Amino acid sequence: MDDPTAGLDRRAGRRLLDELAPLEQKWGEIIETGRQMVLSNLAMLAEVPAQTFHERDRAALILDRYAATPLHEPRVDEMDNVIGTLRGAKGSRRILVFAHMDHQFPNSVNQNTTITQDRAIGMGVAEDTLALATLITLPDIIDNLDIPFHNDIVLVATTRSHGRGDFAGIRHFTEEHNRQIHYSVNLDGLSLGKINYFSLSRVRCDIGCEINAPQSSPWGKITNTSAIMIINEVINSIYNIAVPRQPKTVLNIGMLSGGERYSTVSTRAAVRLQVLSENDEITERIIEELHDRCVDVGAKHGVEVTSEFFGRHFAGGLRYSHPMVKSTAAIVRHLGYQPVVEYSNAELAVPIAHGIPSVNIGITTGMITGRTQGYIDIPPIPTGILQLIMLLYGIDRGFCDE
Repeated sequence: MDDPTAGLDRRAGRRLLDELAPLEQKWGEIIETGRQMVLSNLAMLAEVPAQTFHERDRAALILDRYAATPLHEPRVDEMDNVIGTLRGAKGSRRILVFAHMDHQFPNSVNQNTTITQDRAIGMGVAEDTLALATLITLPDIIDNLDIPFHNDIVLVATTRSHGRGDFAGIRHFTEEHNRQIHYSVNLDGLSLGKINYFSLSRVRCDIGCEINAPQSSPWGKITNTSAIMIINEVINSIYNIAVPRQPKTVLNIGMLSGGERYSTVSTRAAVRLQVLSENDEITERIIEELHDRCVDVGAKHGVEVTSEFFGRHFAGGLRYSHPMVKSTAAIVRHLGYQPVVEYSNAELAVPIAHGIPSVNIGITTGMITGRTQGYIDIPPIPTGILQLIMLLYGIDRGFCDE
């Protein structure tokens, strides 16, 4: 079925696409010749593990790579973010392009990347590494294209994105440079065509129970209340929390853990969950209810049930009518892909929270086949990079201004 918004997007981006028309073919040809450079950087990055909180070696590698490009005074900040700037002719505004460098699997996991004619396969390739490889190749690509950008383009490879890292790298950078950044583009490996431009209200919670009372007899060891049973009671209580359908709200239990072996009463158990909502007040209410229910269950059994909240995001972002979103959608359609618009509670949520007009885009197609194992399709990569260059040009030339 035809998308009734397609014509609107094309009209919204027509001036930009008309200006790009004489340049697009030439740019596409030059970017195609740089595809091997992206793949080389992809393989190089995979050789240097960077589990969250342990990114320093990869940061050093990226800094060396930045130093060999036209970036101005590349550096590493206090959070091991790697920062470099492509100076514009006027430098009146700054456009941030960023991707995270960390991954969520242990450094001991085999991270070798297999590159065939059509695919790159390996741990983290689809979720993390392609976006980072694109980011560190971007200075050479822009230099080869010889685009006279008016404004500075700031490239940042960020740390501590996953889990308890809680986007600490991009949070630190944004807090330090908030007033100096006017637009931001966040890169993902997958999928070409997606456009994230707003975030939901979100919080994550780790609930834990630990029983420290000594077990005096063998019989007591198998009859005392177990931490798993207590956590099960917490879960039953959580599912009695009223979660509205409107505004849309989801309370999702994502992980459970506990116990040691068949013959021993479990002394530790935990549950990890996430709340997403369109409304910040609803999220705050659920946070309070989660805490209160944990206290109640713990008091009933004479143990402490802890609830630790983190990863708090607030609802915000652009509207589809914003010229930055419309221009991005027009570019995606022009390049032959169907725009997929949705929320993001990844790193994009951080500049959004600071009021910076921001979008997240994907570079190619592919699939994540396990928790982090997956593959990317190589042929669409130049199109994904062309999309990025066209968007940066549009931002630079004012087509994305309200």
